[in-house]
Amino acid sequence: MKYAIQGQRGALHRVSDTSPNNVPDNVTVVELTDAQADQVEAGINQTPRIFHALQDGSLITMQEKLEADRIANLSPEELAIHTAHAAALQAFESLSPGKQALWQSVKDKTEKLILAGDFAGVVGLLQTVPDLYEGIEVERQMFLELFN
Repeated sequence: MKYAIQGQRGALHRVSDTSPNNVPDNVTVVELTDAQADQVEAGINQTPRIFHALQDGSLITMQEKLEADRIANLSPEELAIHTAHAAALQAFESLSPGKQALWQSVKDKTEKLILAGDFAGVVGLLQTVPDLYEGIEVERQMFLELFN
């Protein structure tokens, strides 16, 4: 078992084998497993530095924590846009590289519509995608199901 100082925003600093004494009021001392401590130290010592935080006992990067905090504070409309954008991106990335290249211009247009909150526009665009290759209907339907 090792210990780290956790700053006000959740970042873990200064890993040690013993619990630190005389820590400022604005920080807390947290316990880490040896493996977690090694990961925190490695992140702090690399360039650029990667800071970690504890979330439900698991290590996440501060970048992941800040993104999760940002998402938690989105309005319902913003959350719908974020969710649709993430789902569409994941669906796009599931395509083979060749198919991704064929869908790229459609992806760029749908991304703009999604970020503008125009889901009806996305559906309209997807319904009019020309047959770029044999079997495109499977992918077209996959994308359409994200917005219906």
